[in-house]
Amino acid sequence: MYLLKATRHFIGFCLILTGSAAKGQEIWDIKDLYHVPEYEWTGNQTAPVRSLIYKGEAFGDLARTDVFAYYATPGTLSGHPEKDKNLPAIVLVHGGMGKAYMEWAKLWAERGYAAIAMDLAGNGPDGKRLENGGPKEDNIAKFNSIEGDLNKQWVYHAVANVIKAHSLIRSFAGVDSAKTAITGISWGGFLTCIVSGLDQRFKVSVPVYGCGFIYHPDGVFYRNIQTLRPDLQEKWIRQYDPSNFIARAKIPFLWVSGAKDFAYQPTIMAKTYSLVKDQSNFRFIPDMHHDQADGAAPEEIATFINQHLLKTYLLPVINNIKAENGRVEATILNATKINSGALFYTEDTFLPYKDRRWKELPAVVTNKKIIADTLPERAVMWLLNVKDDKGNTVSSPYMFRKPKVVDTLLSERFISRYGDLNNTYYHIKNTKQLTVGFLGGSITEMAGWRDKVCNYLRTTYPDVKFNFIAAAIPSLGSVAHSFRLKTDLFGKGKTDLLFLESAVNDKGTKESTQRRALEGIVRAVLTENPATDIVMMAFADKGKMAEYNVGKTPLEITVHDAVAKRYQLPFINLAKEVTNRINNGELTWENDFKNLHPSPFGHQLYFNTIRQLLTVDDPVSALKLAKRRIEEPMDAFNYGNADYVSIRKARLLKGFNVVANWQPADGVDTRAGFVNVPVLLGEKPGDNFEFTFTGNTVGIGTVTGPDVGIISYSIDERPVKTVDLFIPAAKKIHHPYYLILGDELNQGKHTLKIKIDTNHNDNSMGNACRIVYFLVNQKEGIK
Repeated sequence: MYLLKATRHFIGFCLILTGSAAKGQEIWDIKDLYHVPEYEWTGNQTAPVRSLIYKGEAFGDLARTDVFAYYATPGTLSGHPEKDKNLPAIVLVHGGMGKAYMEWAKLWAERGYAAIAMDLAGNGPDGKRLENGGPKEDNIAKFNSIEGDLNKQWVYHAVANVIKAHSLIRSFAGVDSAKTAITGISWGGFLTCIVSGLDQRFKVSVPVYGCGFIYHPDGVFYRNIQTLRPDLQEKWIRQYDPSNFIARAKIPFLWVSGAKDFAYQPTIMAKTYSLVKDQSNFRFIPDMHHDQADGAAPEEIATFINQHLLKTYLLPVINNIKAENGRVEATILNATKINSGALFYTEDTFLPYKDRRWKELPAVVTNKKIIADTLPERAVMWLLNVKDDKGNTVSSPYMFRKPKVVDTLLSERFISRYGDLNNTYYHIKNTKQLTVGFLGGSITEMAGWRDKVCNYLRTTYPDVKFNFIAAAIPSLGSVAHSFRLKTDLFGKGKTDLLFLESAVNDKGTKESTQRRALEGIVRAVLTENPATDIVMMAFADKGKMAEYNVGKTPLEITVHDAVAKRYQLPFINLAKEVTNRINNGELTWENDFKNLHPSPFGHQLYFNTIRQLLTVDDPVSALKLAKRRIEEPMDAFNYGNADYVSIRKARLLKGFNVVANWQPADGVDTRAGFVNVPVLLGEKPGDNFEFTFTGNTVGIGTVTGPDVGIISYSIDERPVKTVDLFIPAAKKIHHPYYLILGDELNQGKHTLKIKIDTNHNDNSMGNACRIVYFLVNQKEGIK
């Protein structure tokens, strides 16, 4: 047996193999299913691909259901079915949300087979429900129906109808009933695994993507099964998981999938094929796409089936795999000529399998051996591929190695669940509408984790109408966020779920200012909508990593964590996660994360942990919408009632004037939202103005750049202070720069005076002061 030989000889590697969770419960009357079902031909019986309806199992009040199928042979394609003699036959099982595929039956007829492709969702050729069709193919019928009658459970019907299709095609004239095969795609592969163990008449089987152990946490259907009561989980697994049936199969298997498959991950695939007691071969392509067309296309499927039914060309087999000290060696059986070989591997440990990065290295093929001398030490999963002179690609089984690091860190470690997201799940389950806001800087604004979160929500909850508010602006931190809330977030919809980050851009901001800004954002959001769920996050930069590595917690992290804890909000410390994973040997900054603005891998890491937070199954408290209590403030001077005030409120202008549509004249780049907007502009020393406001905090939102100067200012004739408007980033771009000029003021009327100083930064080329907004915060409760 190829698989046993492959696993017997590895050194330092292990396949993740376990037995099935429970002894399988056979609920089908196999002897009855072996009888030829009643059927009738439908449609044009001279067409190249013909159609029929055969009788399925009882469903509810129906004594028998109707199952639609396509049938084709070389004879039907040529118009001479009477010429069909001793044909091998194949049963074609479609995937989730699929149908009976006419072109699939035609493909196999062109290969010389009698082929039957049935519909397993109670539909006819047009995708519409048959009057006497069986259960729909949806998650309720697949999983939740386990609590009801057996004849209302989709898997029960699907398995029975596949076996009935086999009984039917074996009875047709021109078919050699001793030469039959089965192949299925995705859910069809899942069914193929079950049927291959139950129906002993098949001679060869090719599951594509689908396998058993789908209740395992690595499986995409794990959550569906977890929603069931524990007793129903056990019942579903016992009745329907392929791991309970496939070991009965005594036939050869070709396993076809991708190492990054989103639905049936390599771990559960390996557990499944380890149970097969006969010959197995493999075609694993790391980036194989998951759909009907790609699942049906590989020519290796036909070559393998021909090999076992017609005794034709033998596919190569990678056997006797050995791995030691970075050298991988294996024997190649059956091949007449091998054109090339390759070693594929991944070093990723914490990302979902579908997101792991696979790399390819050449391997030497000589004297019926394949040798690769370069398996990296950090490789945790790998496989060998060879391609023969006919273009067939075959693989070794998946090989797994324990990471060299002591412990692969779990994303959950970096989530502080001070609060929940139950209001979010209430909307998902009940109102079917959810508005999600994203408030942050450039890491949130750029293509990356935010897009992944949006896509995750859409695909996970397809029946929910989502409204996404992209309120991120590069270079801005918590101060800017607090004052622009009403304009950039509240003005675009009632937010139900808010992702908030500012730790990277808050670097250099006073602790009290950070705390007042972050607390103000939370209080303002909850005042606007007390049922809003807020997720606070802190992203990574080299400075924070350096502080962690000398035993210090970065100030920005401390403030974020304190605010989250006070207001019972979940907090994701991604800065600590990146630091710990690098120190744990799981990745490097230079090769993997790349930059403060992460590589696609870095964004995937961020998303992976955010998704972990979002993975909550049916929280009981999500049954009703709960208004969050707004606690007593940590700081009475928080910016919880902050807003922009128009620059046109400035008075006594001397040298300053309002430019209605400002654009830079120096050709330096700009930030969207801070160009082609009104600007209060002064450019010469001595230019000045006054601004009268009512509140307890005042500041300015400016556009910095390579030409800005230093301003002096005073509030209510207090001592004059100065502030430099130039920052290092200003050399290359005109971008927003927000400054608090005074806080802890008495709530009331105040006058701010600003004057351009005679001095400027040595790195600046001018004295300009460009103000886009005045920033004013009032005491809470004051409109």
